[in-house]
Amino acid sequence: MTGFIGADTAQLRELAKTFSVSAHRLTTQAKMLSSIVTPLRSWKGPDAARFTQNVNATHVPLLRGAAATLTELAAQLKVQADEQDKASSSASLGALPQDTSTPVPNAAAAELQAKLEAMTADERETYLKSREFKDWAAQHPEEAKSVLDAMADAHPPQIQLAGGGYADFLKDYWLLAAMREAGIDPDKWDPSRGYAYNRDTIAAVYKYYGELYLQDPRMQWAGFAHMVGPGLDAGFADVRLMRDLARTMLQSGAVGDAIAPGLTPLTPAQLLALAHMSDSELAYFETSLLEMQKEIFDDIGYQHQAFANGGIAEINRLVRAGVISDPLVVSAWNDFNSGDPQKLAQGTMKMANYEQNVVIADNYDTMRGRGLQGEGFTLAMSIVGTPSIPGAQSYSQFSPLILYPTPESVPVGPFGPFGPHVNVPNPLHDNILVETPLPNGNIANRDQRWEFITKDTYPAYMDLANDPNRLRAIVEQQMTGQGYQDAVDSNRIVNRMDTISDQIVFGDGNPFDGK
Repeated sequence: MTGFIGADTAQLRELAKTFSVSAHRLTTQAKMLSSIVTPLRSWKGPDAARFTQNVNATHVPLLRGAAATLTELAAQLKVQADEQDKASSSASLGALPQDTSTPVPNAAAAELQAKLEAMTADERETYLKSREFKDWAAQHPEEAKSVLDAMADAHPPQIQLAGGGYADFLKDYWLLAAMREAGIDPDKWDPSRGYAYNRDTIAAVYKYYGELYLQDPRMQWAGFAHMVGPGLDAGFADVRLMRDLARTMLQSGAVGDAIAPGLTPLTPAQLLALAHMSDSELAYFETSLLEMQKEIFDDIGYQHQAFANGGIAEINRLVRAGVISDPLVVSAWNDFNSGDPQKLAQGTMKMANYEQNVVIADNYDTMRGRGLQGEGFTLAMSIVGTPSIPGAQSYSQFSPLILYPTPESVPVGPFGPFGPHVNVPNPLHDNILVETPLPNGNIANRDQRWEFITKDTYPAYMDLANDPNRLRAIVEQQMTGQGYQDAVDSNRIVNRMDTISDQIVFGDGNPFDGK
């Protein structure tokens, strides 16, 4: 190409992909090496211990360091390719190079292209939304994408962008690609069938997020989603134990305001409703939580696969097609693409904001609004929920229910409260308090949940993200089958029941903490 200055962006992205694959292989080898020598089963004694220490202290870090370097180089190559495309284009957001020539198609692509070119604009749109096209595209996804992308990139576009059949195709294309990468069978992901049926899929989702982060640390939201995964998985598994917890509370005498005002956030009626909940009602809450996980994947997860395969150019394509439209999400992807640590943190917060306050906010509202049982169940979630991020607090720890046993004011006068007197502030009121082990709020409340995330869960994750070697080590451990299951089990109510019961009945043993 005479006069060409710059780089072949396709080759840059291919090289970036090669680096990412190599990094993943090195990481896998590091994990295998560490697992082989820790512990050594066929060699015992001080020499074996020194050998294991040398491998884990020297050779495993070298492999991981090389993997991290390759990952960083891959990210830089993607940024360079994106900047090259941007510099080569005079169009606005998402515009691709002006070359509208169509690559030589294979037979299937040529068939689709010829069919579409013979149609009017309205006929094309009708066809792209038809079952006939969807079935064909399911058999020829790459051919369909190459033809439709070329028609969308033409000047002017030869197919409808936002709100059309092309947008539907793009969303389905990347969603199915994400499921394939995660090892999820879309026909078997059915939240209505409960936790036991979907157990493998639930784990696959959170491992997928972890793999995305390991391959490209710019995807910090994916790392965040992976880290909270074991705690959420444990919550899905423990839905039916919420009823047992309520019964334990009743047996312990913790029946809300009937015994002592504020002893528990649940009123007696709510606690009784939770304790006597039917199996079908418990199934409703279990299904609701599982649906929330799937909605997040359907709304956000697939975008990560588009970014992993096509960089910011593919994200911009989704924006142009109207598939991604929320300004928070668009801004978040630009932050992630920059690679700048401060912007990565901002992008993670924006994506979490979209997830919590747009995607699943209504789900929480609906669960909580399901009468006494809804309020009781979501309050029970608030009590027993435990974080799976090191350094993060539970909601009860973050926002404890505080009781003030003494009155705010006391009567002062010559004849006490029964004669002329004035009420004066009680100096002991603020200094004598009972900090209960229960939450002063409900995790299903949008404002309270978001405050908890922004002031505790997110900062704890960012502290971890700022120590990438530690975060990577945790993610790698949880990517293994046993490592992930161990993380889930540590958050299960069944393994914390004694602690929870003691917490509810006895608190921390020193309730009069003062101020």
